[in-house]
Amino acid sequence: MRAQNRAGEWVDVEHSTMPIVEQGKTTGFVAVMTDIGERLRLEREVNQHVEELTASNQELESFSYSVSHDLRAPVRAMDGFSEILQEDHAPALDAEGRRLLDLLRKDAKRMGVLIDDILALSRC
Repeated sequence: MRAQNRAGEWVDVEHSTMPIVEQGKTTGFVAVMTDIGERLRLEREVNQHVEELTASNQELESFSYSVSHDLRAPVRAMDGFSEILQEDHAPALDAEGRRLLDLLRKDAKRMGVLIDDILALSRC
């Protein structure tokens, strides 16, 4: 509801009425109007922040999808191919080649763990 305040400005108000009862009879009413403009302004501000938070959450969800699909697939491929290389061709490699292959396998697994950690963090 809107009403004019003492300064003649139109403001948003909340209105409540209570009866005045004397000796069991209602003899009048007391009406109270409270300016709620500041409360409404704060509610609009909170709603705006909620909308911004919702948009941020959608961006985070998109990021999580990208991490999950775009990064996980190449890491899985590197791990799989390095496993095949290790199983089928490790004897043909010298010590340095086997060491580098082991590093590749460990780093691929570590990258998978990091991707999982990023996804878990994004869900918090």
